[in-house]
Amino acid sequence: MDSPQVWTVAVYLAGGENVSREMIPALHDMRDAALANRHSLRLLAQFEPDGQAPRVFAFDDDLPQHFRVRTKRRGRAPTSHGLANYEYVIDHDGAVSAEGPSSLTLLRDFVSMGRSAAGEGPWMLVVSGHGSGAVGEFLGFREGREPLYLHDLKNALGPKGPGEREKIDVLGMDCCAMSMVEVAFELAPFARFLVASEGDILNHGWPYRAILESIVDLEPEEAGEEIVHQFVGSYSDYSILDVASHCAVSDLERVPLLSEPIRRLSRLLTSRIEDPNVWRPVVLAHWEAQSYKIEEYVDLADFCDRLRTHIGSEDVRDACSDVIAAVGGVVGATAFSGSAFQFSTGLSIYFPWCHDAVRAKHGSKGASDLESYQKLAFSRETGWGEFLEAYLWATRRAPRSAPSGGEALKERRSMQKEDRMAMETSTHKAKTGTMKPRVKNHPTEDRSAERSLLVRRAPPWDVRGPGGAPSSPVKNHPRKRED
Repeated sequence: MDSPQVWTVAVYLAGGENVSREMIPALHDMRDAALANRHSLRLLAQFEPDGQAPRVFAFDDDLPQHFRVRTKRRGRAPTSHGLANYEYVIDHDGAVSAEGPSSLTLLRDFVSMGRSAAGEGPWMLVVSGHGSGAVGEFLGFREGREPLYLHDLKNALGPKGPGEREKIDVLGMDCCAMSMVEVAFELAPFARFLVASEGDILNHGWPYRAILESIVDLEPEEAGEEIVHQFVGSYSDYSILDVASHCAVSDLERVPLLSEPIRRLSRLLTSRIEDPNVWRPVVLAHWEAQSYKIEEYVDLADFCDRLRTHIGSEDVRDACSDVIAAVGGVVGATAFSGSAFQFSTGLSIYFPWCHDAVRAKHGSKGASDLESYQKLAFSRETGWGEFLEAYLWATRRAPRSAPSGGEALKERRSMQKEDRMAMETSTHKAKTGTMKPRVKNHPTEDRSAERSLLVRRAPPWDVRGPGGAPSSPVKNHPRKRED
């Protein structure tokens, strides 16, 4: 008779602003799941609280032999199952402190521990902390620790030496906005399945006990799908508070399916983006598509669906259909709760609006977001970064040119009169409670019902999820199912 499989799960808890305290209940969940499933689950966790020394929690007596760093055993806890009973504080050259190895080294050493502990059995690595997807800091907002970036992960997740197994079975991202095509391309060499969310995750993160106890008898692919359902199921009750959630599992070994369709779409759009019959439908599709991270990312398949609806070019429509099919071939289970993420299909893509913002230099190396993005494997392979460059130039408004002489004086006086009238009107409306924000160039007549019927999208109710929470205040998406 074959011996039952034993899952090894390694959870990296990068404590930081707003999340460190929430990681203690997560550790309780891990401990309880591990102790209740001793013969089928081996659990290792590393916690890095703000301003304190990292510590490793081994919820199995056999795990400390796989440590790749020097540690000191902490004293016994006052209760039998207190976390201190399983805790080992990482010792840097004999001094237990918050100083020591870099963030990259800490993560790389922990991944190596997980690989060693797993042996030939199934294993999952979960990284928990602040995420920002393709652009921005990864595991940032941590006191005394430098952030990582997406391109750093290849140095953390790969085998450290010969003889180590190459791929992680399931790589979970308990972080915001990490279910992206760019992330999938960077991580594909190191993991088989990626489980992550396109949108935000609440500070307390994954429901670890429910997830861990549900996967012990499953193969990696099934485990990834089960995590999706457990995560979204646990968050579905939060729709009472207008909180939405999304999660998806992607088969990273099928990521190459995306390369050619996206490359073809990128080239078609880049070559024609100066044509108003192209850039206008692209802008409309960009606006309508499911978005994340303050409008920096959009759902890839949803954008393509909206573009093929609005654009007249048949070859662009065909390319969009090919991208949608490729996304379907990579994404396995995908689920949502609440309406804010109702158009999510599993993988998002970087698609900013503002040229000046993505070109601005920042950071110690003075690189812009777009420059950093174009160095990612996805951008190099598909040309999407080149399309973004062309799109942001083509859709940018020209600067307003000032009139000269008498025309300038006439216009200035006219503007002053309009400003004075607007101020008087605003003051009156503010006092009477009828003032409305004048942010967009909206028509003054009230035809809201007619406009809503023209541009409001219907939800795709064939996608799993109960809906019901308010959608983004930016997009004109439906709030709930309208039977």
